[in-house]
Amino acid sequence: MNRLILFLLFWVSIKSFAQQNVNISEGSVFDGEPYILYNDKEPGQIVVAWIGYKFNNALVIKYRFSNDYGTTWSETKFIPHVQSDYTSADPSMAIDKNGRVYFCYIDHSQDLDSGGVYVVYTDDGGNTLSTPYKAIDAYDVPGEFPVDRPWIAIDTVGTGIYITVKPVYWDELPNRPYYIKGNYETWTWGALKVLDGGGFEVGNYIANPAASPCISSSGRFFAVYPSYLPSTYIYPRYVLAKLEANDSISYSAVCDVSSPVTDTLAKRGTNLCVDPIDSCHLAFIFEQEIYGDADVFYTESNDCGNTWTEPVRVNDDEQGNGKMQDLAWGAFNEKGDFVAVWRDRRNGTDGYQSDFDIYCAFKIKDSTGFSENVKINDETLPFDTILNKNGNDFLSVTYRSDTAYVVWGDVRTGSLNIFFTKVNAKNLSNQTQILATDQLPVFYPNPTKNYLYVNNIAAVTSVKIYNAVGKFVAEKEIKSKVLDISFLKKGIYFFEAEGKMQKVVVK
Repeated sequence: MNRLILFLLFWVSIKSFAQQNVNISEGSVFDGEPYILYNDKEPGQIVVAWIGYKFNNALVIKYRFSNDYGTTWSETKFIPHVQSDYTSADPSMAIDKNGRVYFCYIDHSQDLDSGGVYVVYTDDGGNTLSTPYKAIDAYDVPGEFPVDRPWIAIDTVGTGIYITVKPVYWDELPNRPYYIKGNYETWTWGALKVLDGGGFEVGNYIANPAASPCISSSGRFFAVYPSYLPSTYIYPRYVLAKLEANDSISYSAVCDVSSPVTDTLAKRGTNLCVDPIDSCHLAFIFEQEIYGDADVFYTESNDCGNTWTEPVRVNDDEQGNGKMQDLAWGAFNEKGDFVAVWRDRRNGTDGYQSDFDIYCAFKIKDSTGFSENVKINDETLPFDTILNKNGNDFLSVTYRSDTAYVVWGDVRTGSLNIFFTKVNAKNLSNQTQILATDQLPVFYPNPTKNYLYVNNIAAVTSVKIYNAVGKFVAEKEIKSKVLDISFLKKGIYFFEAEGKMQKVVVK
């Protein structure tokens, strides 16, 4: 039976399988932004990391290991802060050629006056962690705070470790993406360098120019970032940066974005992946509004990014139906097949603030298109205003053999939960598990300065305020929809009201 027939049978089968939900939540105060990894050197080992709150430790990076393909999980553990008054965010992970698991994350003071991007590793399934190694200082770039979205990628041929970052989202424009290269055996680092250039600069209009990096099986570093230079090119576009043998960077356009996503609430995720069996086969997934609403698109290159295919629409709901798709992510398996995963509103209403589902679609290597879309949650997921906020900006997927392993956040239980699902095309099994939970927000906007609005004044009578290390700061009575917080210094705080805890960033 040829691969095309197998592929058709594959997606017809998985479209209709019954899904079973299993709750394995640890039930913490604050959790978000999960990242998932599969360890090829330890078959069956899956790692999930996320931002979580720990009393007297502010926000920390939490993680869990599974050694049986996600059937059972270790207890929840956390990465200690470099300093006791620090707070953490934005985990990403990578594996080296020996199967060592690396965690990359932000750790900084609540006053935003020190800290940076750190890396730790574990050799024993997360039971012990290495000393944290500082890769980037928060003030490596004068006038900026270049620590946001620190994505890590590791060379599985040599000993190179790469991290891409951008300035924090409240920094004034223009912002540019950066990268740094290190050695994970000597733990030495080069200088933090600007990633964009060569006539493909980010420009003065893009506030969050996050770069998506990857390393090929030959050890080559690639990254895609957004660019908009209207004086030289009419459309915004995505640009590929690739590191050459002499450590210079060459650039090429990936695709135009002639119809950008206009809804400012949309989580416009992008993800660059490289085929593990073909070091010049790259895939890139992103969103745009060619048909009048946000759809997920895929493009690929078979010549190391010199040329790219015409982008294809991945979600197969009716074109132009007003239903927004966002939060896209993708991954290759070891055979060069690809899976795309995203948040989908085809079963909800128009726009961002709609009930939604999590969908996936598969693409067999060398095929021209994707399978019919498959819903991987077992009930339509309700919208809540917590999804308007920062801190829930991506989901994550890894793919091995015929199984995709996915993590995302939704509010089906009444609070924001992190769910895990494995979609196995071979035996048609699926399990969805809650890895962690997060309470719903009461106060907005966030970040803020001088004041906050109260979401439901009828249900909130007072609020207790704690600093980032859990020290009590003040208690305020709620008398109106506007809460004066001008007495608070710049930093990170936790507001407790009616049994719910919410992180608030004061600028």
